[in-house]
Amino acid sequence: MNADKMFEELGYKKYEHNIEPCGNNEWITQDEPYIEYTQENETAKETITFKTYGKNVWFGGYRKDLKHIVPCPISMQELKAINKKVEELGWI
Repeated sequence: MNADKMFEELGYKKYEHNIEPCGNNEWITQDEPYIEYTQENETAKETITFKTYGKNVWFGGYRKDLKHIVPCPISMQELKAINKKVEELGWI
């Protein structure tokens, strides 16, 4: 099973942000490309982001009811999906 399917089974939605040239050696954004998986409910939002240039994985958690960022623990199933994605990206 691929990482996208593993994240989907855990309730995550995928968003991919890629930089694409728009012609004449110009870029439409200066942001680093990334792949983000987001899981959200009525009280919280969690994100797992793969930054492709730096080969970094970022974790984020936000409590809507408290209106602030909180620690984002990951489960063993999430860790397996993260490891699979890192493998698919060729980082290991």
